[in-house]
Amino acid sequence: MRIHIPQSIAEAMSMRKELPEAPFFAGGTVVYALGHSYDDAIDISKAVGSEIFHTMRHVHIGAMASLEKIRLSELSPKVLRDAASFCPSLQQRNAATIGGNAAQRRDDGYLTAALLASDPTVVLMTEEGKAEATVSDYLAGRADGLILEFVFRKNLPGEARRIGRSSHAHMAVSGARVGDAYAYTASSSGFASGGKDCWQELGFKDDLLGSADYKRYLLSVMF
Repeated sequence: MRIHIPQSIAEAMSMRKELPEAPFFAGGTVVYALGHSYDDAIDISKAVGSEIFHTMRHVHIGAMASLEKIRLSELSPKVLRDAASFCPSLQQRNAATIGGNAAQRRDDGYLTAALLASDPTVVLMTEEGKAEATVSDYLAGRADGLILEFVFRKNLPGEARRIGRSSHAHMAVSGARVGDAYAYTASSSGFASGGKDCWQELGFKDDLLGSADYKRYLLSVMF
């Protein structure tokens, strides 16, 4: 696999036009761990920022911010710090990024429920230029592009929870709440956001992490 390392966002987008099958990657925890075979891949670590900073009303988190950086930053929303701590390996927390976690759109993603409940704006670079989308639209595949940053409201109340067979096992289910907004994920079963009982919208399925009935029960008593 040939690794291409653009030095800017413009260069990254130009490379993607020339190599449409090449994935963007940051920490590479998913690209490498799942054993994908690619001829080319585009490493965006030098093109996209990792800064965490606040303005009068918002907290900005660059897409390259690692889960460990988010977990340790007092500027990060608490619900996101909780979710970042779900990743049990320090090595993985130092490599995995918020942008990469969201880009996978996985129902066992460490940050998925927290992102849905906190509802940040996702800033994207598309072929047409810079764009913004809600995180729910992005995770549902209704918006796409290279993630540049997430913009959260300041002083978000909230918490995130996870349940798995052990601290080092993949999550069977997770949930997050921010004020009156709730979000849930269940492995192999999708994710949902809305009111407290929106977990009922999930298409529960059996897998190695638990039966459909088991996951349904866990989410029914999570909050």
